[in-house]
Amino acid sequence: MLENAGALDVVIHNAGHLVTGYVEAFTAEEIAHLVDVNTLGIQRLNRAALPHLRGQGGAAPSSTWAAPSR
Repeated sequence: MLENAGALDVVIHNAGHLVTGYVEAFTAEEIAHLVDVNTLGIQRLNRAALPHLRGQGGAAPSSTWAAPSR
């Protein structure tokens, strides 16, 4: 994809997964998936994008977080 676009202008982390309910109802595998998406997903994106951003002269990624409405 980057080859077609030519350059990265900005990287915004704006993805995540939320589970609701009784904590004891979730399996270890479900919680591991939650950590994988919400934490390691950011690291994977940074690892892919930051070398390109540095090669262009620098930029910083931005993370956004949203709390669920009640």
